[in-house]
Amino acid sequence: MTKCGFCGTSILFGGQQAGELRFCNAQCASKGTLVAASQQLPSSIVQQHSCGTTARMGDAIFCLLVGWWGFPWGLIITPVQIGRNLAGMMRSPEDKTPSPALERIVRTTLVAQALRPQPRS
Repeated sequence: MTKCGFCGTSILFGGQQAGELRFCNAQCASKGTLVAASQQLPSSIVQQHSCGTTARMGDAIFCLLVGWWGFPWGLIITPVQIGRNLAGMMRSPEDKTPSPALERIVRTTLVAQALRPQPRS
């Protein structure tokens, strides 16, 4: 008995085949082909840490400028959050590789964006 290449459910009869993979329905087949294509992306594209640091810096600046408006908790929580954002930027995680689930999501999203038809100007 074969299993769906995307969701892992058992396939008794039928299903859809795409290359070497078999899928239980059309929805899994479309998602599964994205996953299969995403496995061909190099890890250097998927594992970029600089964008996370940039986002944290933007969050700290946003909190510094706008966070004070929440009275009375904004006056108390804003300095705490700014400190947490800055500490998170300075501290590097022990494990610098993303989890397998996160890597799969990022790979699938990148491939879906690349395959999306571009609007004509």
